[in-house]
Amino acid sequence: MKKSQENLFVRTAALLAILSTLSLSLGCEGKDESPQTAMDGGQGAGQIDAGTDGAVAMPLGLNGRPNTTGVQTSRAGRPRVWEVALVGVGRTSEAQSSLASTYLEKTPADAPEYLAETKSMLGVLDSLDDYCQNQWLSAKTGDRYLKLAELLLDDRVYLDSTSGDCSVYMGVELEALKKLNPGSGRCGGYTPRHDPVERLYSLAIGGALGGFDDGLTLDRRVPVSLTEFPFLGFPNL
Repeated sequence: MKKSQENLFVRTAALLAILSTLSLSLGCEGKDESPQTAMDGGQGAGQIDAGTDGAVAMPLGLNGRPNTTGVQTSRAGRPRVWEVALVGVGRTSEAQSSLASTYLEKTPADAPEYLAETKSMLGVLDSLDDYCQNQWLSAKTGDRYLKLAELLLDDRVYLDSTSGDCSVYMGVELEALKKLNPGSGRCGGYTPRHDPVERLYSLAIGGALGGFDDGLTLDRRVPVSLTEFPFLGFPNL
């Protein structure tokens, strides 16, 4: 691995600016070079239940009551998925904002609408560390970025309710798709102490569990709790 890769941090603003102006020709589509990366090939992992019956529950609002507008206004899945995969190469900032707003109104059942866009963006992300095909789940032949695109667009938080240890973000998905050994994904999900953006960038850029970040870190001056509601500390105003 290149020395410059070892301490590479991708700041959010810089990444969005780069991705919004890059040509897809600068991505990895059609390129085959790839470094040898260590992968934890845990055996016996199961499959993610993607909810193939297509049933989608009505989004609930305050105090568990139905949303009176009848329209879903946001999603509570994996943080910043749209920034990682749906920025939109060549789009203006206004068009990108519109794409994000539309995406937030959708459900996992609507994923096919965004599949082509997401695969194109994953090709660009795959190239940002100067290597191709080291992105997690990328295929050497065929539809290279399909598997990760489908995972991101499912955009739900999966939990293993038999575990009380939720210390591994995306642990259930990583375990099911053999990036982690069985049992090491813990309960999955994420807590206020996680950096979910780093996990997403790292998987999409270098196929790693960490090391590619947006430069933002947890403010240690504001305590958070994993046991006491509302879990987050007071705002740092």
